[in-house]
Amino acid sequence: MCEAGHLAYGTCYSFLPKNKCYSCHRNGAYSRNTPLEGIVGCVKVLCPYDVYGCRTYATYHEAGDH
Repeated sequence: MCEAGHLAYGTCYSFLPKNKCYSCHRNGAYSRNTPLEGIVGCVKVLCPYDVYGCRTYATYHEAGDH
């Protein structure tokens, strides 16, 4: 997140300029938002293969790897 609070997440972050916010264009680097990472890490979703009978719940960011 930039100093103004704009977020950059996951795969999108690698495509953004590292020295300027994509939203407000302020100079500076992004820093991690560890409280938000903790929340996202707790969210569980039904497996994407539930249509084939899998009833497992996985964390949102790991569901594609299940």
